[in-house]
Amino acid sequence: PDITEQDLQDWQELVYDSCTECGRCGIACPMGIDIASMVNVMRQGLAEAGLIPAELRAVMQEQGSRGTVFGVGPDQLSAAVEELRAQGIEVPLDKDQADVLVLSSTLDIQLYKDVLAATAKVMNHLGLNWTIHTCAFEGANFGLLSGYEKVQRFASERITREAIKCGAKTVIVPECGHAYPAMRWEGANEHGSPLPFEVLAVSEFLGREVASGRLKLNDMGKDNVVTYHDPCKIGRHGGVIDEPRTVLNALGVDLREMESHGKMNYCCGGGAGVFLINRAAPLRRAAFDLKREQVEATGADSLVTSCGSCRINFMAGADATNWDRKIESLMEMVGNNLA
Repeated sequence: PDITEQDLQDWQELVYDSCTECGRCGIACPMGIDIASMVNVMRQGLAEAGLIPAELRAVMQEQGSRGTVFGVGPDQLSAAVEELRAQGIEVPLDKDQADVLVLSSTLDIQLYKDVLAATAKVMNHLGLNWTIHTCAFEGANFGLLSGYEKVQRFASERITREAIKCGAKTVIVPECGHAYPAMRWEGANEHGSPLPFEVLAVSEFLGREVASGRLKLNDMGKDNVVTYHDPCKIGRHGGVIDEPRTVLNALGVDLREMESHGKMNYCCGGGAGVFLINRAAPLRRAAFDLKREQVEATGADSLVTSCGSCRINFMAGADATNWDRKIESLMEMVGNNLA
């Protein structure tokens, strides 16, 4: 039968609310069907039909029209940088030439300012020629999340153009799960040719630097019992699984793995923009409950991750259930324990 507008309305809940595009289904599928990519194509179709959920659509339109996310743009970044400089942390802003272009996110500027501070500390500690640019700093890509390719291209090309302009050899993506594939793979697709620089997730970068011996960390001690949540887009999709564990081992903590971790990790429940959709709250809570049970089974006191969206979802679940586990940023742990 012909597809009706009501069919599309009904499918919206399946494609946006019920799926975080985490990709675990594709790994578990005996036929290897890449269901997450199919869902992404369906999101693109619904986006063209004007059926993006209102919460995602609002942020996508803001990013596409004003270049800001949740009201955060160049002025807010500059203010955050001045705060760090007042603390004695040097942050090179808008350098004409740099080897490393560091991206940030609205979350780090508004909510997780200690992560932004830790990032600057690590870059300076390593003596890198780096910069962050007011016109191309936002790693989040709400065009990708909503399925609206025009805004997806706009967001990634801003970064690509600035990286090329300043001669960056490396672009480092912040603790943001979907920002990684948005730049590393989709960024090249939108650019129309291979990117002339390397794209690294910040956890991937930290792992490399620790493994090479360039980044030395203080031993936090085995009384710090932690487990690690692999952000789906970085771990399962991106293959960045060993690197964050290399970092945690260098920190000397007692790392206890969940029953499902690494490639088979369970999603936090809020990925692919689902953490914004109000009507998806019951599904998010159910996903959080699954993760909570797995975390508690490890006996860990702290849940560490390298994705701000995952962190928000865990914090919301913890607040709703009076959960007492700490929820920590890998980047922040590193910045606080530089040797």
